[in-house]
Amino acid sequence: MARYNTVIQTSTLATGQSVGTPAQGLYTEFTGIGPFTVQLASPVIYLGSSQTFYNATSGPSGDVTLSTTTNLGYIQGPGQTSTSTAFALSPGATCTIYSDGTNYQLISVNGANTFVNNLTANGTVSIQPVNASVTISPSGTGTVTMAPATKGTINNVDIGTTTAANATVNTLTLNTSLTGSGTISGGTF
Repeated sequence: MARYNTVIQTSTLATGQSVGTPAQGLYTEFTGIGPFTVQLASPVIYLGSSQTFYNATSGPSGDVTLSTTTNLGYIQGPGQTSTSTAFALSPGATCTIYSDGTNYQLISVNGANTFVNNLTANGTVSIQPVNASVTISPSGTGTVTMAPATKGTINNVDIGTTTAANATVNTLTLNTSLTGSGTISGGTF
């Protein structure tokens, strides 16, 4: 007689519970009030399994932390170290993890996640919020670098609207008249 294993397609977790097996829900939605932590099953036991998680929590800081312990493997992927035992899934975000038999690999992360280390894009990046600002604000001694330095275009930008601004340019073309007060030096006008 044939034996059939049952895999639940979807499940919901409302508090810090454990995911005992990937069969508990191939797609799991976190609800309730965050933050809370969910303990994942061992990736060693479930080689080849993948699970998708969606954070539908609310609260002041609704992160759901997916967690494992070092003896159960790590959670590796973008923004993670090779020895990360936790991944914070932001409200509204989705992620898919895959067991390689030793660790979990983050194979897809979409949504409002914060990258702790480097975010690298190997193609065109488009940031187009409607009627919203885009902020790049490194702290401490951080800088904003745009490369290549020999070519590029920045359009429709206010520079130094409230304080003095310094710029080194080879060619400056003004499409409007100069107003206000200040000093322009080093060139012929």
